[in-house]
This record gives sequence, C-alpha cells and structure tokens, in this order.
Amino acid sequence: MDPSAGKGMGKMFVMLPVMLYARKLDSEDPNTVLLIRVAYGIVQVITFIALGLTYNKLSSLKDPSQTVYIEKAKSFMEDPAAPKKFTKGKKKEVYSSKFNELLSSSCMGVLMTCGLHYYKGMVMGLAIQCVMGPFNLYDNAVIGAMLWGKADIGELKELTEEMTLIEVDDAGKETVVREGKGGEKKEEVKKIKEEMPQELFEELLLDTWDQAGSANLKPLIQAVSKKSVKHTTREFGWTPLMVFCGLGGAVGFEEGIRKCVEMGADIKVKDEEGWTALHWCAYHGNASAVEVLKETCGIDSVKDIKDKEGKTVQDLCVEEKNDDVWEVIKGGKKGGEEGGLKKRK
Repeated sequence: MDPSAGKGMGKMFVMLPVMLYARKLDSEDPNTVLLIRVAYGIVQVITFIALGLTYNKLSSLKDPSQTVYIEKAKSFMEDPAAPKKFTKGKKKEVYSSKFNELLSSSCMGVLMTCGLHYYKGMVMGLAIQCVMGPFNLYDNAVIGAMLWGKADIGELKELTEEMTLIEVDDAGKETVVREGKGGEKKEEVKKIKEEMPQELFEELLLDTWDQAGSANLKPLIQAVSKKSVKHTTREFGWTPLMVFCGLGGAVGFEEGIRKCVEMGADIKVKDEEGWTALHWCAYHGNASAVEVLKETCGIDSVKDIKDKEGKTVQDLCVEEKNDDVWEVIKGGKKGGEEGGLKKRK
C-alpha cells in the first residue's frame, strides 16, 4: 500500500470523531465559544510562526539549483502498482512554489473560517482546526524538510533501487530516466478498503455540508464508494452527488462529482423536494459543476425534470438569477464568479 494513502486514511479516522464531536458543541455558550476562539488563535499563531521560520530557511537554502524529482499524483483509474512518475525541477523553485501554496491556503483558510464564525456564528470550523491544524502542520512536506529535519521532498536519493522512474515534462510526455533493478516487485497489491457504516457516512456528509465553502472535502471523497454513493440522508433525501454540486465554494468539489459518477451515482435521483443534482447546481449557481456533469454523465435526461412545485432547472436559474448556469446547460461556457453555498428556502 502507498504510504501516503495510509497517512490519508489515518488522518481521516482522526478527523471523523473530531467532526462528530464539534457538531455537538454548544455554540450558544459564551464560555465554550471563548475557549474555542483562544485555542484557534494559539494554533494559528503557531502555524504562522512555523511559516515564518520556514520562509527564513528557504531564503538561506544551500545549493538552490539542485535538481529534485517530485512524484506525480496518480488518478483514480491508475493501477496503484504501476511505476511512480516524477517531474524534474530546481530545488529552490519547487520548495518556494509549495511554500507559496501552503501560505495561500493557510491565509484563505483563516479568512473563510473566521468569516463564517463572525457572520454566521459557526464554531465547528474553529474547533476542527484546533485539532487538525497541528496535524497538517507536522505532515506538510516543505515545513517537514525545513524545520523537522525530514528527508527532502522527492529527491532521488530517497528512492529505492526497485523503483522505475519516469520523467514527465510540461507537455505530458513521459520518458523513462531510470529502470529499477529487477523492475517493480511482483507482489500482489492488497487493497484494504473497509466500508464506512452508513450512520457515520451520513454524519460526515452533513458535517461537510455545514462547513460550507471552508469544507475539507478529502475525507468525504475518500469515503465515497459504490455503496455509499447511493446513500440518501434520512431527513431530506440528499445524496453525495447533490452535496458536491452544492458546494461550489469548496476546493475539490469537481473531484467529488467525478468520484460519485465513477462509483455509479444516478443523476436522476431526486431529494424530498423533487430536486436532482442539476437542480442543486441551478440553485447554488455552480456552473462548473454543470460542466463536470455534462462531461461525465450527461444532463439531457434531467434538465427538463420538474420538482414538487413544478419548477424546472431553468425556473430555478431565473429565480436565483444564475444566468451563467443556464448558459452552460444550454451548451455555452460559464462566465462570471462561481456561486456559493446558500441555505435552502
């Protein structure tokens, strides 16, 4: 099994109980809210101190022109036993790029979490970051290399002799740069995939929805399987595909939609209001989700379906003034700003 996959699963099993507990916090208790605010503030101060120290280390990096090889992430369809693919770059450029991504995501996370707390009174995001913030900080490759003394990111000296290395250039052309001794090991790759109980999956689905645009979609995407993709919530009949279509402001919703379709999601399923996933796109102004649906499963079979009030997808687009969504449904291209999460009326 890929070690990075093991880390991802381990983090998910830490995050799930944290999310379940955070959902039960009393957001009306001023003492509870104050404690969470203080804890969140301390975590963020530590995070930005670590970022500052990392930046200082990067500025004085020895041999910045050194070549490094960065592993290319495999898609869902790729064989996990296939040779790993690497791209080549200069050490300082690679490290600086990854640091800038981390700094940008950290700032955006603070703005989103604090904004939702200030304007909507949500404390769940603060509570989750109090626990997951230190985990993410420790696991980050750039900070690990600069501060914790971990092995540098993707350097050839870390790779085993059995690995076959493939360099991938900017145009996507692949070239074998080193053959592994004896090739890849012929051991059978065992896929250990335990099915999450439906009760836990529903909690995860609803918790992710509650986090709105600041939601971390990775745990939910990982939990989507051929069984769970057909799950509908007890109260409103929502499916994972609908939720991903509604979370236009969250990073990675497109990947979630593709995973749902890959696992066999039915776009024609309706919730209790008679809405399909396409209705969700129309209401939440998510034109990008419509493009993914058109690309992966098609929307012709659902674009004229009416909900319980007799409204079509076009009616919702007009009502919510989401003209760009209707343009994409008709066959055009999306334009303007992406829609965000809105509470159902």
